[in-house]
Amino acid sequence: MRHLPVIAYILIILLATSRLAYGGAWTQPKGNGLLILNHGYYRASEFINNAGKTQSQALYQKAEWNPYIEYGLTDRLTIGANLFLQYIRQQTTRSFTFQPDPFTTIVTTFKGNQNNVGIGDSEFFARYRLYQKDGFVLSVEPMYKLPSLWSYMPVPDIGNSNPEAALTLSGGYGFKAYGQNHFVNVDTGYRYRSGREKDQTRIAATLGISLDPNWMVMPQVFVTHRTGTSSARTAFTENASNDYNLTKLQLSAIYKHWDETSIQVGGFIHADARNTSTGGGLFVALWRNF
Repeated sequence: MRHLPVIAYILIILLATSRLAYGGAWTQPKGNGLLILNHGYYRASEFINNAGKTQSQALYQKAEWNPYIEYGLTDRLTIGANLFLQYIRQQTTRSFTFQPDPFTTIVTTFKGNQNNVGIGDSEFFARYRLYQKDGFVLSVEPMYKLPSLWSYMPVPDIGNSNPEAALTLSGGYGFKAYGQNHFVNVDTGYRYRSGREKDQTRIAATLGISLDPNWMVMPQVFVTHRTGTSSARTAFTENASNDYNLTKLQLSAIYKHWDETSIQVGGFIHADARNTSTGGGLFVALWRNF
């Protein structure tokens, strides 16, 4: 299993042999679609508790394979899915006690790893364009998330065992500057979480800056905020069922390789959090328009 992230990374590079595209508020033309094959790696050795204090934790690592697809049923209506396969590892400390005789006790402690692989949360959505004029577009997107479908071990946790539903309002604006086409997009959504988890508000902002017809730089910020407070914290961080606040910053570059194929490479950090870890990671993605 320790070779799984490397193998997936090599497969993606071999596949990357589009026009620059971005979902956001925009819908796909009827009969057209977008496929993104994303592979990311994240690691963290600290978390921020509910009081806002940073504490050390056992090293947590996650490799994630994230196929994303959307397809235009009509010019105004796009449907899609966002799927996750995860491999997770976290260090653990285990102690064993031996008593060879009534007067002697030996305690042995060693560090190991707990590993898990499984299918994470599966999200299905529809995006409907409400308005479009002069480069501005406004869309609404309902989403339904299935519970995590399968995992090899019970811990570290993969995905959430409860269904969720969300409604997102997205606004985008495309404009031209310095001879290139650029865009800005803002998503604002509310996510209902069944079970004991607190609901969430989510905001995402993206700026697409074209350097030339083949290169685009894309800074992004993602903010997740729970609607209530929680004193609980699971033993394994980055569990999708945690009640957490998180601000993630991401920067990537997209290169148009062929007419319909682009490659994206970037990195991200967890800049601020409550009841979850602060770390960072890298990702590479293959974009394919069809």
